[in-house]
Amino acid sequence: MLIRKLFLLIPLFGGVSLADSYTLSTKFLDSTLKYNVKDTNRELEAELEFPSKTVALLLGYTHDLDIGSLSFNLEHSIYSNIQQGTDTDWYQNEMSVYSESDTELDKYYKFSIAYSSRLSKKIFMAIELYHENWQMTWSDTKQTNYYNDTYSEVSGETVKYGQELNGAKFKLGYENSLF
Repeated sequence: MLIRKLFLLIPLFGGVSLADSYTLSTKFLDSTLKYNVKDTNRELEAELEFPSKTVALLLGYTHDLDIGSLSFNLEHSIYSNIQQGTDTDWYQNEMSVYSESDTELDKYYKFSIAYSSRLSKKIFMAIELYHENWQMTWSDTKQTNYYNDTYSEVSGETVKYGQELNGAKFKLGYENSLF
């Protein structure tokens, strides 16, 4: 639905022409999402790491303008390996709990729109606006509690984690041939 709405904007930038290009490719993402929590009143702190190695499908459309080009891109995960995530808790600056869990990527997607322009024959600049969404599940947690000297295992889904990122990137580049 959102893709259709983005493509409806194309006539505002001069319509579809023969110079427009479409992209279909795959991309490997090796990412680690981190989540930190601090409770300074009770001197508690936690850091969770959600690693992900995934292959994403990239669909793109680029429209050339008189002064640059406009690109629309969509990425979506098509394959992901289960990774080992960690949760480290501290009480009064001493490690109190350490756990490891299988981290499974439930969903990843990214939408972006970018404008790029050449400043000279070899120098270009671009600005990209994007929205990214990650959804993950932890399961089969193995936990060590250092204060009670206990070890426990929890089966099934133990934590669902989601993260949305919205932002802008500015790029300045230089291109030159080696030969």
